[in-house]
Amino acid sequence: MLNRGLVPALPADAAPWEAWCYRCVLSMLADEGIGEPPPFAAFADQWQLTPEDWHQQKGRDLLARASTRLPSDEIPGLFAHLLVFPIASRAGFAAGWLRLWNSAHYLREVLEFGSFDAGESDYSDRADASSLLLLLGCMGLGCFDQAARRLGRDDQVEAGELVSLHRILTSAAMEISQLVDTLHRDRWQTVLQHLALRRIYWDGRIAGTSRAAVFDPEDETSIQAYLQYFHADPGDLIAFLHACMSNGFDAAMLREELHDAAINLQACVTSLLRLHELNERRYPLRADALQAIAPLMPAVPRPRRSVPATMPAGQGTT
Repeated sequence: MLNRGLVPALPADAAPWEAWCYRCVLSMLADEGIGEPPPFAAFADQWQLTPEDWHQQKGRDLLARASTRLPSDEIPGLFAHLLVFPIASRAGFAAGWLRLWNSAHYLREVLEFGSFDAGESDYSDRADASSLLLLLGCMGLGCFDQAARRLGRDDQVEAGELVSLHRILTSAAMEISQLVDTLHRDRWQTVLQHLALRRIYWDGRIAGTSRAAVFDPEDETSIQAYLQYFHADPGDLIAFLHACMSNGFDAAMLREELHDAAINLQACVTSLLRLHELNERRYPLRADALQAIAPLMPAVPRPRRSVPATMPAGQGTT
């Protein structure tokens, strides 16, 4: 596409999804230093829905544009990275993503309560809203990753703004996860796991001299808060710790965090073994995961002090 003019506007007979794909192409070129990122204001306006909009043209157009690229098993995914590039590549990215999330507040209402116009299609209606919200969550993860990658090389990126974005994303993910009958709960749990892994990866004790650090140990959301949150389900905690070890995180630091969070990892493993015997499908057990987390078992038991969890309960995103 070098030395050629870009398409000024999509043809009238283009499929709805082509509009966002074209945005992604422009973002990809801009990332390579070719041209400017596509304007973000018009894209953000598409998410600004009222109850009347959702089942009218604006809401149906939003769903049609996203329908072929909604998140599957890949989180955050290339599509989310490219869609969010225009705000991730400049200062104010945390506030930019928060405005986008807040503009989609009606989608959260549809997910929780359904919409009046859904009729007998209530489940699919809520599923559509859930998928769109998950795409926004993936865009938030992509925004964090892109901005963190530029930390130390770009004066527009400050660690404090990354800490703020991380806290906002955690609050948003908790808001959705705490809905009584939310859809895609497992994927939102994966989003939270990704956030927790990034919290550790960019912690000053892990980053060392290999990269710029984003977090100080005391920054919220703390590592201990994530550990205590995952501890509610032993399978979630072991899966998270397995991911930590697979990423090469320091075992001594993780043992210390588990100790300070008052988590008995051996008791957690024992609980999962018992639950697995009762329901293998609900509580899967992987031998490789147990082997991977073995270095996190304390060699000598020490008294533990209780530390209250400080996971955000969905506040701070409005």
